[in-house]
Amino acid sequence: MTKETTLYNVLGVSPSASSQEIKKAYRLMALKYHPDKNNHSKESTEKFQEVTRAYEILFDSEKRSIYDRYGEEGLSSTTTNTVDPTDPATAFSMKADDLFTQFFGDTFFTNTTSSSSYRQHSSVGPTIKHKLSCTLEDLYKGKTTKLGLSRTVLCSACNAKGGSNVKQCSQCRGRGRVMMQKQMGPIIQRYESTC
Repeated sequence: MTKETTLYNVLGVSPSASSQEIKKAYRLMALKYHPDKNNHSKESTEKFQEVTRAYEILFDSEKRSIYDRYGEEGLSSTTTNTVDPTDPATAFSMKADDLFTQFFGDTFFTNTTSSSSYRQHSSVGPTIKHKLSCTLEDLYKGKTTKLGLSRTVLCSACNAKGGSNVKQCSQCRGRGRVMMQKQMGPIIQRYESTC
């Protein structure tokens, strides 16, 4: 079976192109064929839609993988939610973490001391919004502008622990709270207290 490269040809990139190369090629093609720049001609509108569709498929790693393996036919079958049980990649696509979250929610593991080892969340700061003034001509022609921002970064020396030889509390394991349990006959009472 010959590998289908139609979408790669639309963007003018090779099948081994990185996502950054695909993004760059899309931006150039989108500027070139945008209907507003071409007096809303039918050809430019169709070409723009074709370029946008190719970008949406090739920039999404999951869709790109399906396209590389099965071509456009594989993409049309995934939109109808058909799963091939003989294909190990699609037979069971849910991760165990997602399965637990689906049944128990995100708060299932928050009351246990193993929550920090179970889920390693990356610390993501708030969304940065910045007003940038530009002219209509800048938007139309495409203008690149440098923007300097200050941001908070985790200390590389101590990894945001407050020191280089910080020891973790053996009772609460650094959480600041301890789970206590009392049993009074058949009744078990659990509560948290500060460490």
